[in-house]
Amino acid sequence: INDDDEWIVTYGQGSPSLSAVWMASQHSDDQGETWDKVIPSQEVSNHFQNLIHPCKAPGTDRVYLFYLDAEFGLTLWRSEDGGRTWPLDNRVAVQSSDEDATVSTGLDSNCVARGDEVWAVYGLTDHDPGGGQTLARLTDIRLAHSSDGGATFDARTSVDDDDAGTSFLLPHIALEEDGAIDLTYVAGQGPDDTEASFRHARSTDGGMTFAPSVRVVGPVTYELDRAD
Repeated sequence: INDDDEWIVTYGQGSPSLSAVWMASQHSDDQGETWDKVIPSQEVSNHFQNLIHPCKAPGTDRVYLFYLDAEFGLTLWRSEDGGRTWPLDNRVAVQSSDEDATVSTGLDSNCVARGDEVWAVYGLTDHDPGGGQTLARLTDIRLAHSSDGGATFDARTSVDDDDAGTSFLLPHIALEEDGAIDLTYVAGQGPDDTEASFRHARSTDGGMTFAPSVRVVGPVTYELDRAD
């Protein structure tokens, strides 16, 4: 995150065997000249945390971490002081209870924020790839929205373009200055589809609806093997 002189970097810090991964963040008030390290989860033991994506409401001290947690699933954790402290009560599950029956994935997902609003994009899949060597085939891309600073989520909307494909990968969002939301992802018909495409869609109503997606690059291969 780069907000004037304030920079924030987040990452996963793991044991040599990767049997445990926990979040860490570095905070700088002088454009990266000096850094202060914080481990938000230092009070939480035996948790696996990974795929850590930060976002910040510009002009405020409110910072969010959107990540995969072994206990809560996809989680949003809020700091009110620029990422210096992380109260345990400021964690909330992003996916809804009826999505728990499927596997949620935060790979290459992210969040954006403005004022008291937060948006987080993630995928749903009908299978567990297991082992970490294979990506999950996404059957749906969801956009979650909060209007109370990440305390609760009031909407979760399906935002993929069904006309573009039946399988998706790597959703990502960006927030424009006027509030429009840009969404990119890969769409295809499933593994090894050589006619898949990398696509872009735009919303001008806060993520409630998106215009039909357009192809940015294609054809590309819909590949689930992380080594390829």
